[in-house]
Amino acid sequence: MAVRKADVVERVYARLKRRAIEFGFAPGEKVKEGVLAAEFGVSRTPVREALNRLSTEGFVTFVPNRGFYCRKVDTDQIAQIYAVRAALEVWAFRCACAATPEGDLAAFHARWGGKDVVAGFETLDIYDSRFHSGMAALCGNRVLLQELREIDEKILAFRSLELPDIRRRDQMLAEHGQILSALVSRDAAGGSAMLERHILNGAEKAIAAAGMKFGTPDRA
Repeated sequence: MAVRKADVVERVYARLKRRAIEFGFAPGEKVKEGVLAAEFGVSRTPVREALNRLSTEGFVTFVPNRGFYCRKVDTDQIAQIYAVRAALEVWAFRCACAATPEGDLAAFHARWGGKDVVAGFETLDIYDSRFHSGMAALCGNRVLLQELREIDEKILAFRSLELPDIRRRDQMLAEHGQILSALVSRDAAGGSAMLERHILNGAEKAIAAAGMKFGTPDRA
C-alpha cells in the first residue's frame, strides 16, 4: 500500500519536534535538510514541510536564503513563558477550588497525594507535567488546557534540566503536597499564591540550569 505524503510529513514532523523540544540540535545550530532527509529515508520535501511547521511553533527559526536553525536559549523568553504558565494555572486553580465537585477533589487527592506517586512515572519531569496538567484539568476549560500543553512543550527541556537535582526534587514534592492540601480545602487565595511561587521559582532554576548546560543564555 502506498504511503500517503501527509503521513510521511506527520511522521517526520513528530520526530523533528521531539528532537527540537529536547534540544537534540544545539541552540542556534543550523538544521540541515539534506542530512535529515537521508537519516529518515525521505526526500527533502517532507523535511522542509515539517520544519516550516516547527518554525511557526517557535522550535526552529527560518532565516531567508540561509535555512532553518534550532531555537536559541533566550532568558527573557523562558521567563515570559513561565509567567504565562503561572497566570493560566493560577486561574485554573481558583476555578477548581470554586467549582470542582467534592468527589473529583477527593479522587485527585487520592491519585496524587501518595508518598510513592513519583514511582509510577518514567522521569520526574513527566510526573511534574502530569500533576500540573491534571490539576488544571479540574477547571474543565479545554481551551486553557490546549494553551498549557503548548507551553509545556516549549519548556519541557528546561524542566528536565532543573528537576534531577535531589534537593530540587524534594522541594518540588513538598510544594506539590502543600498546593494539593490547599486545593482539597478550597483555599483559593493561599493555594494560588503557593502555586504561583512554585512555578516562578521553577523558572529561575530552569534559567540557571540552561545557563550551566548551554552557556550564558541570550537576552532578547
